[in-house]
Formats: sequence, structure tokens, C-alpha cells
Amino acid sequence: MISLEPLGTGVFLPAILIGYEAPGAVSLEHLNAALPPDGAIVRVFQQAGGDCMSYPTAFGALLRLEANRGRDGGPLDVLVRGLKAMSEDPDMETLRQYPVLRALVGTSGRSYESSELDSLARYLERFFDVPAFVSGLEAFVCFAPCDALEFFGGWNVLTCRLPTHDDARLTIYADTPGHHFDESNASELIRDDIRVFDAERLRAIADLGQRLGLPGRPSAFLSWENCE
Repeated sequence: MISLEPLGTGVFLPAILIGYEAPGAVSLEHLNAALPPDGAIVRVFQQAGGDCMSYPTAFGALLRLEANRGRDGGPLDVLVRGLKAMSEDPDMETLRQYPVLRALVGTSGRSYESSELDSLARYLERFFDVPAFVSGLEAFVCFAPCDALEFFGGWNVLTCRLPTHDDARLTIYADTPGHHFDESNASELIRDDIRVFDAERLRAIADLGQRLGLPGRPSAFLSWENCE
């Protein structure tokens, strides 16, 4: 299992994640046994909630916005710039150009109101088709149940492979199942965004969910680096 802690890396987020949120009942040992050792299905240990932090965990396919294109076929640079301005020490000057996003930063751990979720969904619709949001807090928002292929089929998927050189730092935690990467060792990962999100990949994620006793089909999440 490859586990990513995105905060501070500037690499993995913002992204759409297609998969499952892993409840506390699913242990790290179970996840490590079920998830592939590397590839296009990863665990994401996310920091969320603004300066009142929580740590939702999810696994699945990570579709980085920087590696994909919008409805008009162009890059998502404008959206990525706004979402990155929300991270760690928020760039409030840049966020003046993004009033919808500016209103969603520095929330001190509270859940977003339905009006805020609706506003965010309408803003994203400028760039690509999205389902509505049903819940979320700063940096981790859940879309309504949907056919993920209808909205995100054909998007490029992050694929991670472990380095093979002898001095590679393959985890930040000793004696912990899996290979864990954060800002200190993320550069060690071999990664690309060449493969696409398709029916086969969606089935693989759903099969993992069933093996771990998680109900329903995979969900879709929007995630960005949390502010602190």
C-alpha cells in the first residue's frame, strides 16, 4: 500500500478522489493487506477542517486537477491556482480574485453549510461537469452519489511506484504497515498521470470496498491542501 499525506507536498492536490472513505473500523493492517503495493489505487491521509484539524482517510484513484483538462479542453490552471491559494498559510490576496473559495477558507473545523456547498459546485461547473455536493468541511468535500464514469471517465489517474535504489526512503513511519509519503520523501516516488480512469479501474476500487466491508459504490471527493 502506498499512503500519501499531501499537506505541504504541493504535488498530489488539488484532486478528485474516486473511492471510499475508510472508517476507523478499517484498520491500517486491513488496508495494507487489501490495497495493491503500488499503482493507481492509493490511500490518502488528509488533513482537513482548517485550523481546527481532523484527519479523514480515503482510498481510491486520485485524479489530479493539474494533470487534467476542463470542459473546453484547456488546462485547469485558474482553478488550481485558487485551490492552492487556500492551502497552509492562505494567500488571501490571491483569493480576492476567488470570492467563492475565499469564503470557504479558515472555517475552524465546522462543516460547510448547504449554501456553501452549492456555491462551490456552481463554481466548479465553470470548468467541468460535477455532481452536487452532499457534505464536507474545509479541504475535503463529498459529492452526491453518482456514476463516477459519467463525470470523470477518461480523466488521467495518478500512478505511483516505489523507487528501487538502495538509499530510498520508502516510509516516514517505522514499524507501520505500508509505505507512507509526505513532504519529506514524496520526491522519492516514481509517479505519472498516463493511465485513465475507466470501468476497469472503477471495478477494482469497488471490489476493494466490498472486501473491506464498505457499502455501496465508490464515492467522489474533492480535496485540496488544508490551511493551518
